[in-house]
Amino acid sequence: KEDDTVSYGIGDVVNVEDVEYLVSNVSVTKSVGDQYLSNNANDTYLVIDISITNHGNEALSISDSFFKLLNGGNEYSTDSTGAIYLGDTSIIYKEINPEVTLQGQIIFDVPEAVANDMQTQLQVQTGYWGSATEVISLSR
Repeated sequence: KEDDTVSYGIGDVVNVEDVEYLVSNVSVTKSVGDQYLSNNANDTYLVIDISITNHGNEALSISDSFFKLLNGGNEYSTDSTGAIYLGDTSIIYKEINPEVTLQGQIIFDVPEAVANDMQTQLQVQTGYWGSATEVISLSR
């Protein structure tokens, strides 16, 4: 490698301070929900299966600000409407006690080209101020 930056991808454990992230799957869909209650994306949903382990000594509340999608210089935020239709699998605003792992999903509503672009990356952070971040490639 040319530089010292570590490169993470799907299936890699990524430590950001005392929080561990693991992206296990990425899917692209036009709608989320079930047969009774569903929601269509404005464009395309990118749904990320992720597990988060809290190695800190206090409970951690997962905020939507912990996640950003990066592509071509643009930053995309999670989609709060889509998250509602994920139901219990959405991890936003859930709390994790010390040494507990939370598995679930985060969702972004993005242009279809971004959702399918193998250059698209997920930025994960710890804390509301985003003092520590890492980037995970969503290439699949």
